[in-house]
Amino acid sequence: MRNYIKSEFYRLFHSKMIYLFTFVLSLSGLLINILLCMMGSDSHFQYNTLSFSLSNLVANPMLFLFMAMLFTMLCYEGEQKLGTLKNPLAYGISFIKIFFGKTIVVTTGATLSMLTVLSVYIGSALVLLKHSGPVSLIDIIIEVPAVFLLAVAAILSTIFFSSFFEKTSIVFICLLLFWGLIPSFLLNIGLGFRWKVLIEFANWLPQNFFSTEAIVNTQNSQTLWGAGAGFAKCVIAGIFWSVCFILLAFSYLRKKDIG
Repeated sequence: MRNYIKSEFYRLFHSKMIYLFTFVLSLSGLLINILLCMMGSDSHFQYNTLSFSLSNLVANPMLFLFMAMLFTMLCYEGEQKLGTLKNPLAYGISFIKIFFGKTIVVTTGATLSMLTVLSVYIGSALVLLKHSGPVSLIDIIIEVPAVFLLAVAAILSTIFFSSFFEKTSIVFICLLLFWGLIPSFLLNIGLGFRWKVLIEFANWLPQNFFSTEAIVNTQNSQTLWGAGAGFAKCVIAGIFWSVCFILLAFSYLRKKDIG
């Protein structure tokens, strides 16, 4: 397994994907801040502030999860169709070990990419924009560790669904349903029928608790992770969903190994 992980690290860091992905996101963040700075020459424009720029991430923590999913899909797009799993399987590496190996490699690569993008985005905002508004630098500094394990869960879910389906489009639909549409549906059903158990469960889904338990706009910045209980909720949810997908993958891939 160690050799497989080494080979995957070599493949990842010698491919153009990780560098292109990081470059595009970094450039996009830089251009956003440059545009806000340029538009600040208009006295009526009020959004050329550090607060407004940072609020794009602080108000949308699900972006970290979606970027983690996208990064993972790009890493292993078309893997089953291309037959790249044949070599490790031929050397006796099980599907379960491949799953955990992928998780380690993708999580490491995605973390390095995220830190690079955030450095460019936050750094350019600090230099180019006015330091005013409700959202502060500490909000996003605390956000990163708060959502990290949820992003890991998103990576695990992507690898898990990819082991089921060859087509990236189907994997994307599964991820969209699980992380986006189903949580909102369950919460609305629970509220509509006043089912407390369903409401409690739905409120532990990231899409729901990020949207209902925080207020971040041009006037206020009340983040979920700003309080100890909210930070703990993010971490616990990340651990819970990570464990769920690990167990699902172990159950499914063990059958493939036996078969």
